[in-house]
Amino acid sequence: GDKGVQSKLLGVPAWLIEGLLLGAGTVGVLLSASKAPLAQLLSSLLVPIQACYYLVNVAYFPLTGAPELALPMVILGGSQMAVCYWRVKSFQQPEKDDLQ
Repeated sequence: GDKGVQSKLLGVPAWLIEGLLLGAGTVGVLLSASKAPLAQLLSSLLVPIQACYYLVNVAYFPLTGAPELALPMVILGGSQMAVCYWRVKSFQQPEKDDLQ
């Protein structure tokens, strides 16, 4: 909440920061299907933001007494990193049809 430790440390409500991180990552995921070079670049920059949020929660949830939520965060963060890796590889090595 607004009176929690995260909000006090950041100086803004934690839900706002989380919303911005997850929103940016969602835009990246939606752009990941596009073959446009700008969309590929944005996807490879934005998706890791969301993936890192989930992977940070892998350590956060056990510390807050909810260890059962760590595995779903590994799955969500790992799949996001796989999308990012796929996007970076396809951005670096475009298909031959795209070069013509």
